[in-house]
Amino acid sequence: MAKESGKQQEQLMNDLMKLFDKINTEDFILEVERKPAIWDSRIEAYSNKIEKQNSWIDILKNSIPEFEEKPVGEQNVLGEFYTLNIEFCNVHKNSIII
Repeated sequence: MAKESGKQQEQLMNDLMKLFDKINTEDFILEVERKPAIWDSRIEAYSNKIEKQNSWIDILKNSIPEFEEKPVGEQNVLGEFYTLNIEFCNVHKNSIII
């Protein structure tokens, strides 16, 4: 079971990397900057998980034009980006300066 989970995670990462190859990095950064709920711990929205998740969905919609046309399974893969971001922030929270 653990090997299947590892293979699934590996496939998920490969799928995400293929998508990120299509995203313009500068535009993506601008999209994130427009959503302070994701990065500005000084505002109330930062503590709101739903607002953060909605912000990431908006970013994905704006960064991947065909996002809403993708099957639900692929949208869920893209949604995993949100989870990866949370994990990244937790690991690097002491080194992130706002």
